[in-house]
Amino acid sequence: MPAQTFDLVNDLQQEPPKRDAIEQGADYAWGIQFRAVDIDGTASGDWAARMQIRRAVADRDTGDPLVDLDSGTLGGLGIEIQSDPDGDLLVITVNIDDTVTGLLPTGRFYYDVELVRLVDNYVRRLVQGRVQVVPEVTR
Repeated sequence: MPAQTFDLVNDLQQEPPKRDAIEQGADYAWGIQFRAVDIDGTASGDWAARMQIRRAVADRDTGDPLVDLDSGTLGGLGIEIQSDPDGDLLVITVNIDDTVTGLLPTGRFYYDVELVRLVDNYVRRLVQGRVQVVPEVTR
């Protein structure tokens, strides 16, 4: 199954207005819920999540990511699997603190979130899209 596309941008023309951009210099939190029928009975410790934000998709081999998070050593991502008869519910929480967002340039960039099964390194991209960082005025 291909990754879902979800843009983390502000679109004030949309009804109701969409306000999902990262605000420079402010804490950012976002949650992803995913119904996962193929991970039945697997504990959340058997999986890891990772996310990067990059200036351009082509940057993946040459430039450092603007934001690099994971559910392990880097931090910033939480992962929980809630058992359900209709397929486990996977909940990933994204937290980027104000010290990180304060250093981000403003503009539109690209991100994705991947789930990795630790036993065999199977990778499943869950969500991808554009991300907008809006400028901070108060410092």
